[in-house]
Amino acid sequence: MAELTHKELMESYDEYYDYWSEKHEKMQEEIKFSRMGEQWDDEAKTDRIRESRPCLTINKLPSFARQVINDARQNKPSIKTHPADDKADPKTAKIMNGLIRNIEYTSDAEVCYDTALESAVYCSMGFWEIDVDYASYDQFEEDICFKRIVDATKVYGDIYSEACDASDWMRCFVENDPISLAQFEKEYPDKKASSSAKDFNAAWNVGDDVLLVTAWDREEVDDNLIKLSDGTIMLFSDYEEKLEELTMLGVDLQIISQRPTKTYKVRKYLFSNTDILKVQEWRGRYIPIIPVYGEDFYIDGKREFKSMFYDVLDSQRNYNYWRTACTETVALQPKSPYIGREGAFDTDAEKWATANVQNHPYLQYDGDERPSREPPPQVSQGALMEVQAADADMRDIVGIQNAGLGKQSNEIAGVAIDARKIESDTSNFHFVDNLSRAMRYCGRVLLDLIPEIYGQERVIRIMGFDESVQNVPINQPFQEQGVEKIYDISKGKYDLTVEVGASYTTKRKESVSNMMSLVTAFPEAAGLIGDLVAKNMDWDGADDIAKRLKALLPPEIIMMDEMQGIPEEAVPFIANAQKQLQDMQAKIQEGQAIATQQQQMMQQYEVELRNKQGEQALKARDQDLKLLMQQMDEKHEKQLEVIKGVVEQQLTAFENQIGAITNLVNGQINGA
Repeated sequence: MAELTHKELMESYDEYYDYWSEKHEKMQEEIKFSRMGEQWDDEAKTDRIRESRPCLTINKLPSFARQVINDARQNKPSIKTHPADDKADPKTAKIMNGLIRNIEYTSDAEVCYDTALESAVYCSMGFWEIDVDYASYDQFEEDICFKRIVDATKVYGDIYSEACDASDWMRCFVENDPISLAQFEKEYPDKKASSSAKDFNAAWNVGDDVLLVTAWDREEVDDNLIKLSDGTIMLFSDYEEKLEELTMLGVDLQIISQRPTKTYKVRKYLFSNTDILKVQEWRGRYIPIIPVYGEDFYIDGKREFKSMFYDVLDSQRNYNYWRTACTETVALQPKSPYIGREGAFDTDAEKWATANVQNHPYLQYDGDERPSREPPPQVSQGALMEVQAADADMRDIVGIQNAGLGKQSNEIAGVAIDARKIESDTSNFHFVDNLSRAMRYCGRVLLDLIPEIYGQERVIRIMGFDESVQNVPINQPFQEQGVEKIYDISKGKYDLTVEVGASYTTKRKESVSNMMSLVTAFPEAAGLIGDLVAKNMDWDGADDIAKRLKALLPPEIIMMDEMQGIPEEAVPFIANAQKQLQDMQAKIQEGQAIATQQQQMMQQYEVELRNKQGEQALKARDQDLKLLMQQMDEKHEKQLEVIKGVVEQQLTAFENQIGAITNLVNGQINGA
């Protein structure tokens, strides 16, 4: 894979700029219109200001946008990995899920998702980037991270792409923020810089600063897929890189089969209008720019994109115009003129001249006929109807009615209101669905990078759904509760799904509400699920109360909780072992009861002997007692020998069962 020259980069960037410049101008216009409220034509606005006429902007579009954006925030998509071949491990997949959640948490991925979706709603597309950086300033280990792309017009995606994501992108350009010439010379002392835009496209015109552009280039390359003698399947190019290391370790692996295949190599370039500044080999097979599109379609073979407000601009302008007209009419009502005969205003001419703008205690007029005031102008019904029509047009085009905005409308019944809300959600669901598609591609980028970045022996932090964290060793064996485990993320193939649902906190609240309803309808359940109710509550001490309530549960319920996570194949063995243990405990209790009975009989005979009078009687009785005790001891000893044999047999069987369970669990953990 040959590196691109500066000339090739500049020519390709010009081609991409020509393709995207018109689309970017439209995106900027939509952003200014819907977010900044720049909704009046410049000429019309200037004329109105010059004539001191009102020019109102009543921007209703952000309320529609927030309905879609905030609904997506409450039901965030999440990435979930699954094993995809026989060498992948389900438990390792869970570790990778926790790793991805930790990557999202530490790099504020939620902000990236929200920014990209907002941009797609307002201007038809948004982006975020996946990058690799050192875990800390004092460490050599690297971590994957998310980076937000604030301005979507700075991204020039592949002009030949037809996919709903960036999976088929072969080239991409991203404009960086311009830097000063002095900063450029400090960071790149051996490179030349120019702030001149002459002979270049308009993007290079950044005044006295220097524009830097990042280019991503992806190329298909030929390779061979090989299978080694230990069953490992890998690319021959990767095998060549590891061959020296394997030889040093004394590992002799033979290639037993191979076939031609194709893969991708990605390079990252940083260049100015005069030179290439950096070239970096990317360790993944995908360009790590994640797009979120609004609505895309084709016209005459060209791909076009639409935002949520692409078709609503004229209705918003129409609404502003008629609201301004109504306001202007009402504002003129106090300025209605007075009419009188000639000379009727001579006495208080100054007061009459300001009568429609100032309050005077009295007004004098001349002559016998009193001046009268013209009726004030009234807002026409036509203007009011136009306001209502423009408002209805916006709601119809966007697809969100008053009920969807939480406003009172014609719907009265709760079912009808909910139906309207569902209709509004359905009308704009493609934005949320496109975010899920973007996250699916993001997951593929992560799964492609994780073995490269986290393929060495190290300890990583993983995060659960409840944001609980723990440190886990990967790619190395370790002991946990006497069982050897290994989470090798470099082996096996994994796939992913994207799940959309409420956040963990929301689910906890819903669980508490539903469990309380169950307890109300079925009070007997309170003693069985009380610990679960307390565990899902969000106040101090809830966990302690849950532990105390759990201690009150019946033993069989506690045993069921403890057996969660044990393989299904092991459950019958454990149940059988528990039954045998109970039988042994019953035998031991029986032996203890016999011993207690014999002790009581001996104490009774001793009391009787003391009460007997006469030495002979006492001696005779003593002989009888010794004989009885001897007989009882012999009987007791025989019974204990029998019980001891039974117990030893049961313990041996129990130990065999436990050994079988241990082997079964270890086999599942270390399998695949």
